[in-house]
Amino acid sequence: MAAKTKIAHIITLLELGGAQQVALHIFKNLDRELYEPILICGRGAYFDKEAERLDRPVFFINSLVRQVHPLLDLFALIELTLVLRREKPQIVHTHSSKAGILGRLAARLAGVATI
Repeated sequence: MAAKTKIAHIITLLELGGAQQVALHIFKNLDRELYEPILICGRGAYFDKEAERLDRPVFFINSLVRQVHPLLDLFALIELTLVLRREKPQIVHTHSSKAGILGRLAARLAGVATI
């Protein structure tokens, strides 16, 4: 059997909303025979507890917040890059505006092949 493809899903917060529900649905339902999903998000939103109950890796980045905050955004970029370097996903899939910007940049810095 071929190795599983590791996919990192990045979203700013798991609050009530379409993008958040889609990200969580994909994360929960990807075929575990083929994929190894991880979820990276900020902390303090509606679906945090649901994500924590899943039998899949969830990484909370405390500095990943919704509002623009240059210092926290820099910290979030650094933390995202470190998680991606450590986890070594083959694919990074971003799900919201802020996570899209910071997540894609962090994925490039971490050397992820497919963004």
